[in-house]
Amino acid sequence: MTKGTGVIFGAGSVGRGFIGQIFSMSGLEVVFADVDTEIITALNRDGTYPHFTLSDSSRERREIGPVRAIYSTDSEAVNAAVLNADIIATSVGAAVLPRIAPGLAAGLALRMEQGCPPVNILLCENLYDCAAHMRSYLKQHLPAEYAARLDAEVGLLETSIGRMIPVITPELRAIHPAAISVEPYMFLPYDAAAEVGNMPAITGLIADTSVPFSFYVNRKLYLFNMGHATCAWLSEILGLKFVWQAIARPDIYHFVRAAMLEIALALAKHYNTPVAPLIDHVDDLLYRFGNHATADTVERVGRDPERKLAASDRMFGAYRLAVETGMPRRYLAIALAAGLARLSRERDAAARETCTEGVTCDDKATSSEAKIPASVCAVLREHMQHPDVSEPEYERILALTALLIKSYNANRVSGGSVTDYFPFNELIELIGADFACSNII
Repeated sequence: MTKGTGVIFGAGSVGRGFIGQIFSMSGLEVVFADVDTEIITALNRDGTYPHFTLSDSSRERREIGPVRAIYSTDSEAVNAAVLNADIIATSVGAAVLPRIAPGLAAGLALRMEQGCPPVNILLCENLYDCAAHMRSYLKQHLPAEYAARLDAEVGLLETSIGRMIPVITPELRAIHPAAISVEPYMFLPYDAAAEVGNMPAITGLIADTSVPFSFYVNRKLYLFNMGHATCAWLSEILGLKFVWQAIARPDIYHFVRAAMLEIALALAKHYNTPVAPLIDHVDDLLYRFGNHATADTVERVGRDPERKLAASDRMFGAYRLAVETGMPRRYLAIALAAGLARLSRERDAAARETCTEGVTCDDKATSSEAKIPASVCAVLREHMQHPDVSEPEYERILALTALLIKSYNANRVSGGSVTDYFPFNELIELIGADFACSNII
């Protein structure tokens, strides 16, 4: 006998791997709304799906159920699901949210029309200020009288997804079309301040009103995402395949942990919260990065440096927070340089040629800039834009970037093999160098 119904828009990795599990463990019937015919058919045929939790010491299988699935394009089925839901979640991806909004809004309007109690929607999306976006999408499709009631009767709860979910392999799909594997971590912070009415007790949900929810958003972005990307980018110098191989190396571990500790100090200062739990979180993340069983690849974690080096994303956002709070940032400079070095390899062949030909950013380019593609130098200066970052500090980051580019290239020898050299001592020397600047912490 179930305790209610949880409706999940999106039967992808997060929907099946995380939200479906915690809804089921909380005694709810799980209803997925999706467009994937193979998954919908399999879920309705079996009423469950296999869910594997992977660690270095175990591989635990459980059946998630009872579950059923509907097409998110079936307006009648979506209306019925939303009308009868005790809790709703979205895990469709930021680009798809506008497409599910009409059906979700129609179901919410039906709830209001029939006098149903308030309902909460967990927004499990990688989208900054997701609640504001979702509110706007829903109001576009709600009659004015119901749009005016939205905030009082529908809780739009942002979440911080920290669980690592490996890429689905053909071997896993052969077990069952909806089979999924995850790491053991099962905590889901959510914006409890936005909650309305009575929400079912859900296993794994973390409600912490002692800090603004932005603390958890930035903790995920600046600790998890920044540290993960830094680990991948540094390990590319050595041609490593898996993240666990990288974090097992003391040299890479040292730089990744040090950068994560610097941003932990900045987060603690900014949010006036104790640093000890953040340090514990850093060490837990590093332990999780080392999970062999998830087989997370350096290629996957390190891809798309253009997005990850956006002005408001994990690398520049973390560095600026350290600047604003007056916290140490020498190791964050290495992390940022690792991203810029990766970006230089991502740019086209013409840009890479400018690096070898000494093309610089501008007439005032430093000696370090002369070794880096002009477009990459421009990314650093345009995306940083902080008055407290001085010219010598830029020079330090650029010198680190040039060293990492040089080290990557030096490790590539004829025949496609990669030598095992990591510039540990040179990096330490550069972050300790004066650069004629006394105010770099």
